[in-house]
Amino acid sequence: MEAVDSEKATAAEKFLAHVTRRTNFSWPMRKMKVLEVRSKPYGYVKAELVIEKEHCNARNVLHGGMVSLLVDVVGVMAWIAKDGRAAIGPSIEFSTSFERSAELGETIVIEAKCTKSGRSLGFTGTDIYRKGDGLLVASGRHTLVRSKV
Repeated sequence: MEAVDSEKATAAEKFLAHVTRRTNFSWPMRKMKVLEVRSKPYGYVKAELVIEKEHCNARNVLHGGMVSLLVDVVGVMAWIAKDGRAAIGPSIEFSTSFERSAELGETIVIEAKCTKSGRSLGFTGTDIYRKGDGLLVASGRHTLVRSKV
């Protein structure tokens, strides 16, 4: 993994480890590989995941719920990469657009950016591509509140 700020990259990776270890809904991401983390000019995380049966719907394509999970978690990682703080609170806005499918066995690339990190809000955008042909599978936007903890 390449990182501009290793301390912030480590914070983002610790968040991923915490989420996949401690929550019931994030276990399908345990095999996701973080490829790159940057903090400037915006928080950025690039990861990839081989689509396995546990990530698919009944038609053996990437499940929409899994796409939303990736937009959420990798977007939060980008926010953490931006400012190094992991005190993430609730989402206040979330949207996902689906362009095309990705099938069982394909590798997807997830790129998330934190476009703005304020005192109380973080704004992220995430794109998911098929690695084989580079075509966009889905994109999402996420606005979160910083926790007061």
